[in-house]
Amino acid sequence: MALDDIGCFAGAITLFGNGKSALAAQRMFCASVAWGASARSIRALLASLLLLLGLSFAEAARAQTLTVSVSPTTFSSSGQVLHFTYTFNSGNYVITSLSITTALGIAVSCPGPFTNNTNQTTTCTGSYTTKPTDVGVGVLDVAQFNLMAFATPVSGTQQNNSTWVPYVAAVLPQPSVSVTSSADPSVIGQSVTFTAHVAAVAPAVGTPTGTVTFLDGGTTIGTGSLAGGVATFTTSTLSGGNHTITASYGGDSNFSSATGSLASNPQVVNKGATTTTL
Repeated sequence: MALDDIGCFAGAITLFGNGKSALAAQRMFCASVAWGASARSIRALLASLLLLLGLSFAEAARAQTLTVSVSPTTFSSSGQVLHFTYTFNSGNYVITSLSITTALGIAVSCPGPFTNNTNQTTTCTGSYTTKPTDVGVGVLDVAQFNLMAFATPVSGTQQNNSTWVPYVAAVLPQPSVSVTSSADPSVIGQSVTFTAHVAAVAPAVGTPTGTVTFLDGGTTIGTGSLAGGVATFTTSTLSGGNHTITASYGGDSNFSSATGSLASNPQVVNKGATTTTL
């Protein structure tokens, strides 16, 4: 602490602390030399008063806390809503109002109530919906905020605090895929319908959507769109012999890709009956 040449004190009064950075207000106190008093005596008086005042504020600062929490603690896609809670305890101050503005324009509500009591806890809330440009970043600094606490007898500002929300790539559940045949064995030229059933596996819920590709060995023979978890493909061009039929599900936004095989593999295609006329 130091007085300047005209009897003024310039200093930083610590108001709040949260373990990372101090919340401070800059104040300038000046005294006029009047009524015959000397500048030296006014300086001495101010120095004594301001020392006591600064010590008093320092004690209050140790009693105040500000915490930020977010739910969920990670995100994996755009359109996901992150909920933020800012909890502020006034310690030895009487807080008359509180406002928080964030770097990304999150609307934060601090409704109070403000009870004109010390050691008052005030909760502020806000939410943020992730954007496509947020997906794939290491962390999302959506909780960066500026806090303004209006208190008795002073006010202060804390800036550039951050809560980091990591991006975690979604691990989609894999469904089960089963395949049935309408005719196994069949004969050459016979129409055969293959049906694929794609279903969620507990604890996953929901009905997979999208496309199923049917394969004979490693060769694609047709596709079908899922409706209610079921896709079909019909063919009458299978050659005689054994055919290993599989179904490959391509996945959607809620389920990963998966494959399944014909339960009665292989599909057997026999030669048709022949007649001989003499």
